[in-house]
Amino acid sequence: MLIPPSVFELHKLADANASHYVLGGVRFERDPAGKPVAVATNGWVLLAVQWSECPAKEYPAGSVGLSSEHVADFVTIVPVDACKKAGKLPPKQSPKPILKNVLLDESSTNGNVSMAGWDCEAVQSLKPTTLQGRYPKWRDIFPREADDRTVSVQVNARPLIDLLQTMCKVSGDKEQLVTMTLTLDPPTSYELDDDGNPQTAPMASRGRTHPIIISGATEELNGFNVGGENEMLLSGMVIPSDKCKPGEERHPKWIPEV
Repeated sequence: MLIPPSVFELHKLADANASHYVLGGVRFERDPAGKPVAVATNGWVLLAVQWSECPAKEYPAGSVGLSSEHVADFVTIVPVDACKKAGKLPPKQSPKPILKNVLLDESSTNGNVSMAGWDCEAVQSLKPTTLQGRYPKWRDIFPREADDRTVSVQVNARPLIDLLQTMCKVSGDKEQLVTMTLTLDPPTSYELDDDGNPQTAPMASRGRTHPIIISGATEELNGFNVGGENEMLLSGMVIPSDKCKPGEERHPKWIPEV
């Protein structure tokens, strides 16, 4: 399996201290169609990634002493510490773009997994012991299209991260609970300009995009000490992006039923 180094960043969502110890690594697998997938979860958030893999036959596997052959139904769980190191195995710059990938040998069956990178001069390799155990049925967590209790919106990830992190810092509550309100409809009324066109404020809901309103409160306002001197209310918005495409199907269809 040829893995872009950035995929190993999934280790940030794993939990090496979890009692369910298989959550302490990133799961790499091949789906029924043979495509590579990586998954990480700490029990609270989950991220699954699928990428376009370079042709295995084009990678000089013999130079690193590993196999680049695909194995049907391949599954392995690479520990967090190994993932941190694996992303640094390939060279950052190379005349051969395919060498910027990490080669993971799918043929290992002895409880270890071999990974390597090659810069045309030296081999950087790693052979961690894999995590054994039953991984959660992560595909079952994703709602299906028939589930009318779900809704999809499109936002820029970075502003959403910045907003949530700032809310936690302002409130001083690292375990901040927030309510996410999805605004699904455009404003029902508009003021018209001199040409008869509807006017909307820069932060107003737009008919073709859907902002996310996020509100939070300090712990005292969540029923523990209502009206206390440390109370704090927070409300924020991720402003819609003009880059969002209206009517686009956003359900993760690539996640197959298995």
